[in-house]
Amino acid sequence: MPLSCKAFFPVLLLLATIFCMHASYASQEMSGFVNGTAVPAGAIYNSTTIHPLSLNTPLQQTRAGIPPQDVTCAQGLVLVQNSHDNSPACVTPDTAQKLVARGWGNIVAEHNPFALTNVAKFRSGDRVGVFTISSINADNVTGYYNNPFPIQHPGPGVFTTMHVGDTLNPTCEGSAPLVITSINFPDSITVTMGKPTTPRPGGCPICLSANSLISTPNGEVNIRNVTVGMSVWSTDSDGNVIRSKVLEVHHTFVGTTHRVIDLKLADGRELFASPNHPTYDGGTVAALKNGQKYDGSTVVSSNLVPYQYEFTYDLLPDSPTGDYFANGILVGSTLK
Repeated sequence: MPLSCKAFFPVLLLLATIFCMHASYASQEMSGFVNGTAVPAGAIYNSTTIHPLSLNTPLQQTRAGIPPQDVTCAQGLVLVQNSHDNSPACVTPDTAQKLVARGWGNIVAEHNPFALTNVAKFRSGDRVGVFTISSINADNVTGYYNNPFPIQHPGPGVFTTMHVGDTLNPTCEGSAPLVITSINFPDSITVTMGKPTTPRPGGCPICLSANSLISTPNGEVNIRNVTVGMSVWSTDSDGNVIRSKVLEVHHTFVGTTHRVIDLKLADGRELFASPNHPTYDGGTVAALKNGQKYDGSTVVSSNLVPYQYEFTYDLLPDSPTGDYFANGILVGSTLK
């Protein structure tokens, strides 16, 4: 029995609506291909699927007046900007690397707009601070750490291994530390956000080399092995050498681009330190000049050289000055 016009009208209306929605989507300009699939300009996608997310798509954000380089991506996705028309796309870290390798575009330094709670869990592919998780193992986490200091890496960052207690973001500019507090193998890691820190004068990073030897009443100890509560030699306000307890220790991941000052004194003492590490007299290591008097000797050379370790280190004694001896040279602390 034929349908009446009245009964057939809702069917026509539904078909027309679906057609219009499809036409609207198809009208978006195509900005490139991923794995052989055309992707609308600014779409949020991973290597295989376009994701419907509550966050506005990059295209919607740019149409609202947000510059392409300031587009916000969902947690775990990386912002990539097309080399031809500067259109933005949010993709997984793996896809981002493939797009860069194919010449499609460049990775834009991410802004993380998501305010973490005091305790949060993250999985493989998520980005926490400046660390993108690659693999969660029984006793460590591997991934890419993209430290913006002293310069931003052109890509996902430096592949490294993190452990419980490591910080997943630089804190020298005042950010709250994001610390791995547990590894829930194989599913996730738990990250705790600490209190915001006081920005350190001189920039980031500003710590000492991993091969520095710290003077203690029991002999010299590698700075990597110094722990809270350990006794070290420091000075009081009058410059007298005194025994002091370590209140705090800190290490900062710097990757492969960091450079340090190779400071040499006339009496043979030598120290490798970040350029802006403080001296005991309120200056910085970078400010020391050849011929200048320092710590009872004279500076004979101060050259900027490549750094061979992944982390820099610092500590804070409980003395009035917070100074300590590294390779026999009195220096200040960035943690004071």
